[in-house]
Amino acid sequence: MPDPFTVPSWTPTYPDPAQMRREIDAMLEAYLAALSEVLPTEALLGAYFKGSGFKHWHGPLDYVPELSDVDIHLLFAEPFRQVLTDLDTAIRVQGAAETHFRKAIPDPLHWPRPQLTNANDLWKQEGYVATPAGTVSVLFGPPYPAFPDDPEWVCAEDRQRLLDNTGLDMASVIVDRPGPYMTVAQQRFSWRVSPTAARVASVRSGEPERAWSSNRSELMSWLVELGERALAEDITDYYLQAWQFFLSGYHDGDAGRSALLTAARLLERGAAIARSA
Repeated sequence: MPDPFTVPSWTPTYPDPAQMRREIDAMLEAYLAALSEVLPTEALLGAYFKGSGFKHWHGPLDYVPELSDVDIHLLFAEPFRQVLTDLDTAIRVQGAAETHFRKAIPDPLHWPRPQLTNANDLWKQEGYVATPAGTVSVLFGPPYPAFPDDPEWVCAEDRQRLLDNTGLDMASVIVDRPGPYMTVAQQRFSWRVSPTAARVASVRSGEPERAWSSNRSELMSWLVELGERALAEDITDYYLQAWQFFLSGYHDGDAGRSALLTAARLLERGAAIARSA
């Protein structure tokens, strides 16, 4: 009989989660301040905060510093919808945000990794699945789009996204990125790894809204209940290896490489589950 599956919890090995939250909030506020300083007042209609940085954390699987995103969706007035593609504007926003963050957190435990997304384009994409209510913060502006009311359609989209993860050329991204450059490779694939648990839970259970509302710690326990213990173990190993790489100051190359190998394995496992669904 296999050993009981245990979801990792916070221990003294890890930095203070409350401090990491303060730093995430500081980065979020830094970007809002920078955008208001650089862009015309009428340019920005809404801002939304979502993803790992926003959800509740039960343990270290739910957030890995500088790998997990601070996911900020921005809704622009149509005349300004592509304003951040202007190089001068981008430089000014980035510089102002860095100044604000350094002032708020002079000696950070980590630099939260912001990801700005143009909501004007994203929300119109075919197959876009909006975040369920309660897992996104409306910082200002109109309501965030509602989660689709067609579970079968969402499950089909999740299945296809899992299948899209096959045949990736990870080797060419990894081979010339030793030491701290491995963070580039990890970040390149993190947007595929991060939603794997939710997508598999969605496909296997037929409950996509629950899947997308859960954090990774909750999803690991659920995957085991759904008969996908091997995937839960791979995902757990991946995030713990990524944590070890971060905690070593990016000196533990073996941990970084192990995380990348585990990422490749779990993406293939997720695709295999989708094929059998």
